[in-house]
Amino acid sequence: MVRGPDGSPRRYVEVVEFARGRVRYLGVLPRYFGGRYSRGGEPQYIEEGDFTPATIDLAEGGHVYDVRAGEYLGETDTIEARLATGVAALYAVLPYRVAGVTVECAATIAAGERLRVRCAVAAEGAAPGDHVVHVELADPEGTVIRPYAANVLAAGGAGEVEFALPLNARPGEWTVSAREVASGVRDLRRVSVGPAR
Repeated sequence: MVRGPDGSPRRYVEVVEFARGRVRYLGVLPRYFGGRYSRGGEPQYIEEGDFTPATIDLAEGGHVYDVRAGEYLGETDTIEARLATGVAALYAVLPYRVAGVTVECAATIAAGERLRVRCAVAAEGAAPGDHVVHVELADPEGTVIRPYAANVLAAGGAGEVEFALPLNARPGEWTVSAREVASGVRDLRRVSVGPAR
């Protein structure tokens, strides 16, 4: 249930829950019915004053993360939120706290070769469930190469992905970064890319 500042149920709020094993995600969207969002012409903007306090009561508590903000909210069965019409909030509720994410790959590789990236999610005092880790590859200038970005299913906390580097990959120090999506926890590794063999 979503309650307003006075404790009464907040109307016109859509709540959707998805569970995969012990990991749960909760989407909260205050609906809109016309008004400023339905006007044509000029762009519409959401201002700070459009957000109002709300309390979200969870059917079952746990370690709660604000997924969009990448912020840990603590171990609780209620979420103190600020909601605005038409702006979705997304929370992860886990039976443990995410202790970290690690990314491993080769330290050196030649252009044209395949780079295998392994990710692992660690949990405090528990075996991790299924997570999603967003992996990106950036060139020596720090530019993320979009075809070399992937969401990796870390089943039981572990997963991997392979990237086939182009033959003309710029030589130098590339960066592989990994972000556990629910918690926002990150890790990175440097990869020295040499000329094609």
